[in-house]
Amino acid sequence: MSALEDKKQTRDIDGTTYEVTPLPFGIGRKALKRTVDVLAPLVAAAFEGEGKAGIGKVFDALPDALSDADLDFFSETFGNASRYLDTQTGNMVPLVKANQELHFAGEYLRFFKWLTFSLEVNFAGFFAGTAGKLDLAALMAKLKPGQEKSPASPA
Repeated sequence: MSALEDKKQTRDIDGTTYEVTPLPFGIGRKALKRTVDVLAPLVAAAFEGEGKAGIGKVFDALPDALSDADLDFFSETFGNASRYLDTQTGNMVPLVKANQELHFAGEYLRFFKWLTFSLEVNFAGFFAGTAGKLDLAALMAKLKPGQEKSPASPA
């Protein structure tokens, strides 16, 4: 078993078991750079406002930050390192691009949850303040009205 296989993680997402193996460094480094390129403007937008205004700014920034080419890159890159359990056959199925077409059809939230899980497996250590999870929901929770001002806001 390879060192990467030893680090693979499994998670149930909406009733489906997924297994993600960390990417080799050369591929992972490119994926990390692309992840930072997508997340940086979203995090910056989140801290420009509080509550609904902050969430609105994130959604306003999202189309410029995340392109269709990014989604293709992430789904192919992480798909090559992922499998899911087919409950009918009991087999683990590679989540390569061709298998994603039917597996995620009409399941866009599950697709996003799988991508987030793949990011966690690969980059949780890089995003050190997240206790091993890339928790985008926690970031959004910081924007709720009544919470402390963001760093960009006056005290």
